[in-house]
Amino acid sequence: MGDVVTLVLNQHLAMSLILGVFGIMGLIRGVRRELYVSAAIAVAMVLVNVFGSGLVHPVNRSYRMMRFVQQGGLSAQDPATLQEISAQSDLIDSPRAEDRFKAIVFGFIILLGYLVGERFGGFVFGLVSRLLGFLVGIFNGFALTYFLLPIVFPEPLALIEVPTGEVQETIVRPELFVQMAILFIFVMIAFGLYSATGRARRHE
Repeated sequence: MGDVVTLVLNQHLAMSLILGVFGIMGLIRGVRRELYVSAAIAVAMVLVNVFGSGLVHPVNRSYRMMRFVQQGGLSAQDPATLQEISAQSDLIDSPRAEDRFKAIVFGFIILLGYLVGERFGGFVFGLVSRLLGFLVGIFNGFALTYFLLPIVFPEPLALIEVPTGEVQETIVRPELFVQMAILFIFVMIAFGLYSATGRARRHE
């Protein structure tokens, strides 16, 4: 094994990076759209904390029923099918699996809030809307990190392995360079056509 470059992020830098990303997203999306996400976060936290554990049994029962139907149901030729399915482990069979299930439900609700904000949040007008969106985005990033971090990374220290050698080999491949060059040329042509129509001047 070759040399390994170790990068250590303290808690302040890690949180700054996370909140910075969400703040930039809020700056781009505006305060109206970010408030939809804030509402979705609040709803998700209440639903997951109050009803999350209660959903485990119905989900496991539905999973077994689906397996039973896939195996032929009541028309299955093997009468032991139901017993075999009953003997199999549940879909959510441990506290860790239950935490993952709650994270999935939480993420699904947040995604709905994001899509609703994109649909009904309107357009972003003015610097004030963007600055307020930046602040709300930071709040949303904090709330998401507060809820998901203990589930995604339950241990006090997380190590992420990045194969930088393979990444470098991929980047220097000629075909990838050609694809990026084609993409850049396409963007420049599209921008030229857009500018030629005069729409860019009207929006300035």
